[in-house]
Amino acid sequence: MKSKGFYLDDRGFNGINVKLTSEGLNEESVQWIKTYREMVETDVEKGVANEVLEVILSSDWGDEAECELRKKLKFPLTEKFVLRIIAELWKEPLKAFRFFEWIGSCGGYEHGSVTYNAMTEVLARPESLGEFWGCVKEMRLKGHNIDIYTYVRSCKSLPLKDNVKLFELIMDGPYKPSLSQITSLLNRVSSKEDPDLDLVYRVFNNFVAAGNAPTKILYDGVHRALCKLGRFDEAKKIVEDLKNSGYNPDNFTYSQEIFGLCKSSRFDEACKVLEQMEVEGCVPNVNTWTMLIKGHCKGNQMA
Repeated sequence: MKSKGFYLDDRGFNGINVKLTSEGLNEESVQWIKTYREMVETDVEKGVANEVLEVILSSDWGDEAECELRKKLKFPLTEKFVLRIIAELWKEPLKAFRFFEWIGSCGGYEHGSVTYNAMTEVLARPESLGEFWGCVKEMRLKGHNIDIYTYVRSCKSLPLKDNVKLFELIMDGPYKPSLSQITSLLNRVSSKEDPDLDLVYRVFNNFVAAGNAPTKILYDGVHRALCKLGRFDEAKKIVEDLKNSGYNPDNFTYSQEIFGLCKSSRFDEACKVLEQMEVEGCVPNVNTWTMLIKGHCKGNQMA
């Protein structure tokens, strides 16, 4: 990075340093701090970047700000310089986006996949959702795709509905999420107190539509949401699909049904599920009894 003139921002430095410290690598942390300071001292673009950031942060965006920026910038701009400004404006996503749009329209720079992904990640938060989806739409129209790194980082700060929407979008592109990432998303959706079934099926169906065979964990995610919502006939159909795919319902599967039945005040049916488990050789474990107790509490059956 140093030999090619690239800059490491504070966010990258702090993230790595926290990791080194948490792993007890104190000597490496000291060396890392030293390396970063040396990089900052030899940063030839630091002065220009600071002047640009001062203009952006100290004024409302308009003709006057654009005029000042033109005086300070040297065109054509490099990609690494544009990335640097975007990264430094992490806490000011809307100002970062104004700069991003202006640079792309003033004839001195053409955005590519790298800068589009960087801008998308900065905008991935509740207060800038409109700009986020506008940026995503524009980058796709210009033939660029969201990469996995941007997808994973964006998912951490997007609302759940937008998370699922982004998942659908990336499943339609060349960079697919891993199975563990898809499982994590489905678990987040289905574990809500009152899960949005539309979101649950959108994740599940998009995964299957891409030519993948559902795993037991994914079946369990759909089953959990259905049981929480009291849709037991549909839940039984999922269990049948699970069995037809070569899996066996286990303590987790049955525990969700027990919880859902208790939540719906169908306590006798919940007890029958326990009996069914024992007949099938699936011995109730601590999770099963925990869900039974939680279900009784949820169903206001404390005695």
